[in-house]
Amino acid sequence: MAKVREFIVAAVTQNIRYKLVALCLAITLFALVNTTRNHVGWVRVGVTYSLDSERAFVVEPPAFVEVSVRGSWRRVKQLTEEGLDPVRIKVPAESTSDFTVRDQFTLPPGVEFVSSDPRTLRVETDRSSEKSVKVVVKLEGLPKQGYEVTNATASPAVVKLSGAESVLARISEIATAPVRLDERTESATEVTKLQLPNELVRTLPESVSVKIDVGERVVEKELGTFEVKLTTPPGTSFDFSPQKVRVLARGSGLALQSIPKISVHANLTAATDKEALCTVKPAVPGISFEVVPTSVVIKQSTR
Repeated sequence: MAKVREFIVAAVTQNIRYKLVALCLAITLFALVNTTRNHVGWVRVGVTYSLDSERAFVVEPPAFVEVSVRGSWRRVKQLTEEGLDPVRIKVPAESTSDFTVRDQFTLPPGVEFVSSDPRTLRVETDRSSEKSVKVVVKLEGLPKQGYEVTNATASPAVVKLSGAESVLARISEIATAPVRLDERTESATEVTKLQLPNELVRTLPESVSVKIDVGERVVEKELGTFEVKLTTPPGTSFDFSPQKVRVLARGSGLALQSIPKISVHANLTAATDKEALCTVKPAVPGISFEVVPTSVVIKQSTR
């Protein structure tokens, strides 16, 4: 072990100056080789478009391209850090135009083009147009239990869209941004934005006022079978049929929970009448009653 240790110490310490010079030369040579040989890097290049006012995009064109370049390590590093100026494309009046990315910019000296993603920029346009469409209110969630949305309207109810003619032809209505209903018990009005199909379609106005009407949910409840109390003219008495009728109640769920004791009455106004209409007493605010059948048939007099 001692001999091994002496050998290692000697290898490191003997001729130390020559060894340091050799190490510096090796580092310099490594740096020189790596800064002069070709390297490949990617540069993101922005793209802007100049379009005639009477034309509109059918499909949103790419906003940038990725360009692969080759050159010395130093030049490629400098280019990836500083970037390239945005590509500016003048779009002609044709419906579809293709532009080769390589032809749209100039690289600095010492750097060459390798490839791009995408290789070609396709631009689709159509005649610019306008169209009026109705606004549909989009609701999400539910109001508090026992309540319901009775109506939802937007103001204005119709808005004007602008964009490419072929794009607008596929749009018949436009929805609002979702309006939340969670635990609502009262009507409310709020302003919300419209949900455009894409950024190529514009609308005027951009927002609408939405009115949400919320009320207690109307439900129906069968109260059971009740005997009919017939009232006849003084000194008369008649048989009638049926003797019992069904009673249904309609109103809010909360109101139906507190219905007082009721009874069914039929009033015969004249002895010659053949039928008498049934009514429920007492009247209860917020509740409507339905009697089945609605009237009783008067039979022969019992006097």
